[in-house]
Amino acid sequence: MAMIPAERQAAYRKRRRETDNGARRLDVMLSTEVFQALRRIALHGNETLETVLDRLVLAEDDRIGRGFDDEEFRAYGERALPGNRRP
Repeated sequence: MAMIPAERQAAYRKRRRETDNGARRLDVMLSTEVFQALRRIALHGNETLETVLDRLVLAEDDRIGRGFDDEEFRAYGERALPGNRRP
């Protein structure tokens, strides 16, 4: 019997959770301008949107982290831990 769209989506998400080592889902609304820029970057480099976001975010994280001393870097990293909701 064929699955309805919601069942297909649920199965897809379950497969992703089981196979994506540590991957997290991120639902965001982007402005049209930002989405189009992201899409252009991806198409230009023959990449997926996910790959472009990974690359850009990690590059920015690295750039920010290089400006910290050890204590500042530790504090910066701790902000992302579960339960730490400081802005």
